[in-house]
Amino acid sequence: MGFLKKLFGLSSSAPSKIEFNFYILDEGNPIPTGKWYQKDSWKNKSFVSYRGKWSSNWKYADDSEVKVAGISRDDRSKDFLTIAQAEDFRLYLEPEPDNPVNEHAQKVMASGTMNDDFISRQIGYLPDDIATKYAGIEIDIWPRSAFLPNKAGLNVGLKATLLVRSARYLKKMDGLKG
Repeated sequence: MGFLKKLFGLSSSAPSKIEFNFYILDEGNPIPTGKWYQKDSWKNKSFVSYRGKWSSNWKYADDSEVKVAGISRDDRSKDFLTIAQAEDFRLYLEPEPDNPVNEHAQKVMASGTMNDDFISRQIGYLPDDIATKYAGIEIDIWPRSAFLPNKAGLNVGLKATLLVRSARYLKKMDGLKG
């Protein structure tokens, strides 16, 4: 069977492993900002969380916790796992108005500096219902948690925090216009 897979261009090699570094925190230790972490007391060791720090010009959206769609497609999981370890790691949204499924589609992008090169890759999409609901509204996205499988056959998962502009910020901007 291995010969046929090679003959027809299918790979028979085992999936590659990517090292993913994160803090393991004992009870009472402060949670680091801008770093991936796992509490020592967590029973499921496949999950890590991220504590972001955004400006007070942003607040939680009504749908503040969203699952990133399509992260298991192509090399997106590998790109996420690689870029997420950068010191300047960031998620951001990029509109995709020509998307054939949803004209309000928002690509979830990951960026960071790796080996002195700044890279940015698409790692998925906002779910269609969320992208449509927030069409025309300024939104931002931050990592929240990730599922890092430790068994073959499971996919990486990513949840993100969705933010909208705060009322204070919008009021301030309206004052500058008038």
